[in-house]
Amino acid sequence: MAPIRDKFTIHSKAVVCQDVELKGDITIGSVHPKATIFAIAGPIVIGMGCIIEEGAIIVNRRKEVMRIGDDNLFEIGCRVESPTVGNFNTVATRARVHHTVRLLERDFSERDWGFWRAASISVPAALHIGRY
Repeated sequence: MAPIRDKFTIHSKAVVCQDVELKGDITIGSVHPKATIFAIAGPIVIGMGCIIEEGAIIVNRRKEVMRIGDDNLFEIGCRVESPTVGNFNTVATRARVHHTVRLLERDFSERDWGFWRAASISVPAALHIGRY
């Protein structure tokens, strides 16, 4: 495996604390101390207004771009390897999101009245897909 090249693009109004561990090709907004973001195989793009709290770990092991939308909250000690995270999601303290799961924002339509505006995953978590 080729060594990971560091390339950081940080928004001009972003706050990235001193104790953050970054590795790989990363575009970012705001990160709390002791957070870890690893772009191991492919880049990570983090949208505006995201909060990545202490001890949160975000990892991209895939060659494709990992896209994280706007206004997401990654709480203390969570681990996210999802290739796609939409907007307005919350990943609660110590929750884990596997690399095969995609967190998407769903929009309201008349045909689909049982919509989710945003996902919220807590510990212990059970993720159900489909209508109720």
